[in-house]
Amino acid sequence: MAMRKPAIWGAALCCCALGASLVACVPAVEQETTDAPQNGAVELTGGEKSAASLEEIQKEMTGLCEDYAPTVETLEDGRQVQKVPSDAGGSAFWAFPSAYNVYYLDAENRGCESCHQDGLVDVLDKLPTRHWDIENGLNTNTDVTDCLLCHNETTGETLAGPYQFGNLIHGIHGKDSFKGDCMTCHAVTSDGTGMQLWEEAKYDAFNGMVDVADVQGEFAYDQDTLAGDTVEMTKYAGPNSEPLDKAYQEEPVDTSEYEDWSIAVTGMLDNPREWTLAELIESAPSETTVSTMQCNISGAGGEWIVNAEVKGIPIKWILEQAGVQEGATTITAHDAEGWGTNGPTGYGSGTSIEDCLESGGLLIYEINGRPLTRAEGFPCRMWWPGHAISNSGRWVSEIYISDDEYHLNDGMGLESEPTAIGHWHPAKETDAGFGNKPVTGIMGTPEGLIITPGEEYEFEGYAYAMDEQVTSVEFSMDGGKTWTSFDTSDSDKYRWVYWHFTWTAPEQTGGYLLQVRATTDQGRVSYEPDKVMVNVKQMS
Repeated sequence: MAMRKPAIWGAALCCCALGASLVACVPAVEQETTDAPQNGAVELTGGEKSAASLEEIQKEMTGLCEDYAPTVETLEDGRQVQKVPSDAGGSAFWAFPSAYNVYYLDAENRGCESCHQDGLVDVLDKLPTRHWDIENGLNTNTDVTDCLLCHNETTGETLAGPYQFGNLIHGIHGKDSFKGDCMTCHAVTSDGTGMQLWEEAKYDAFNGMVDVADVQGEFAYDQDTLAGDTVEMTKYAGPNSEPLDKAYQEEPVDTSEYEDWSIAVTGMLDNPREWTLAELIESAPSETTVSTMQCNISGAGGEWIVNAEVKGIPIKWILEQAGVQEGATTITAHDAEGWGTNGPTGYGSGTSIEDCLESGGLLIYEINGRPLTRAEGFPCRMWWPGHAISNSGRWVSEIYISDDEYHLNDGMGLESEPTAIGHWHPAKETDAGFGNKPVTGIMGTPEGLIITPGEEYEFEGYAYAMDEQVTSVEFSMDGGKTWTSFDTSDSDKYRWVYWHFTWTAPEQTGGYLLQVRATTDQGRVSYEPDKVMVNVKQMS
């Protein structure tokens, strides 16, 4: 981003503005000069010279505001964005308008995108360490806050090794190639207690933000909107994995492989069975349904979530053919190399047979009318609605029935959770919170979108809670002081709540921050709302 030209005003600017405001409060009339002010009053003088001086100050400060006005960008679709709000204008004290956000705060040269203008995804693609794809076609706003759910003090050792965010990022940016300073990435608290990420603190720092208490708008939702490019979400599997190698190489799929793909049903069964996938597709009933699947580490506004139409064979039918023995509790899927849904065979991954049947578990081979990709699990994968996708194993060649203990990763747990992520089933009752259950996302509204005063604008996005029902979606436009709640208690917990919130932009120009959160039938409230700022502004 091009740097602004330096201003000619220094510390004297405040003095000039203050002096101008005092003079501006006095009528510009001719006065007789006396030898001494009467009654101890301060003598004020006017005249053409003072008026010209004020006019010059006005001109200089107006020019400053023009030179340091926030940048307006035009997107490919023709919409315009301004990521820094326009200043609210001068108060009676300052007398003249200011260029506070851009001149004083240097807001356009702070935050990750001030350097990494192609976005966070481009940054991750250039790193020597491979990251999972963090975009999935949902068009949410991805920024550095999306990194924090994994790279934090609580979950770092479990998910990403000892790579806590502070040390990691400061180490990377301690190199000579980084030309910024602390203030490039941070805001400093006024009480001196610490540093905050600029992306998290900027809305409180900006001049020109407008609060709306009890924000109003028209609300509607559906659960059939399909969105999300893939159900891949992670490429992790066992070492020396042939299916994974093919996925990395993006080898095209060939449905003729159904003829040679064998699926065995083993374990605590009266009649263990084995079919090829082609035989199963021919002889078994098929079912097509819409449901949601989310990665257990997808956070607020995250894109590791999909609402998809899937086609597959009901697990209920498969188990009826095999005859489950009394005492069996657990169903686990293994791939061709013996790996379970989330680890080696002995790890104990899986789900309860009861949960699987209740949710309508499927062995799927199509998504949104097409075969699975190899990264998604071609030729077939498990699909267990209500649980995180880490439980729905890919490249399934064995369905194992047992009375083993199993682990469900149904959401990212916060500190004090029995384990760093999820919980051990069936002990679902816990006082510990979840970082992403329920989770919400705002889709299709770019940060800083310019909306004309008086114009209606429709926000949209998702809310989901895995094995819990979303019972309300709530909105705030005053920093979370008040929330306007809309009931969704008739929703199906196995599909996301795809919400629409139509808001009429006020006549008052400025930045407006929308936050959205959800609640569940278990009393949970989103730990972290998703949010986006829009700019209400009249464009010429």
